[in-house]
Amino acid sequence: MRIDSSLREQWKPEGDGFVAEVPSGWMQGRTLYGGLTAAYAVALGQTQVSEQRSLRGFTCQLIRPINPGMMRAECRVQREGKTLSFVEVDLMQDKLCSRFQLSFAVPRESNLTIEAREKITLPQADDLEELPYIEGIVPEVVQRIQMRWAEGM
Repeated sequence: MRIDSSLREQWKPEGDGFVAEVPSGWMQGRTLYGGLTAAYAVALGQTQVSEQRSLRGFTCQLIRPINPGMMRAECRVQREGKTLSFVEVDLMQDKLCSRFQLSFAVPRESNLTIEAREKITLPQADDLEELPYIEGIVPEVVQRIQMRWAEGM
């Protein structure tokens, strides 16, 4: 499974909500990797607002584990103004598993200028040691993503 715009296409309308299949191989301990859980919620929320609005605020409560298999969602636009939309997404497997509050806004001009900090220089990713997957020690999700040591131990 790829995590990009195709994630929006994973959601299918069903009844008064939506359903998607949670793939195996993305577990972090006894639940779906939190980043993928959030990506599912944001992808669904984005389908409820204008394409010109982008995610500006995000709050989540990870209440119960999400396991591989079917997941149901309820998605509600709480308020939509000229430039800002508030969307709530609940993810469920029998019971409520996660709740997200999302804010999407239209880009706007600003007179605020923030100076960038000094750029740090890191080696190229391919030159760094990759974190290996060690079954039983490293979470299952590490098989699906690449992590490399850049600084530190």
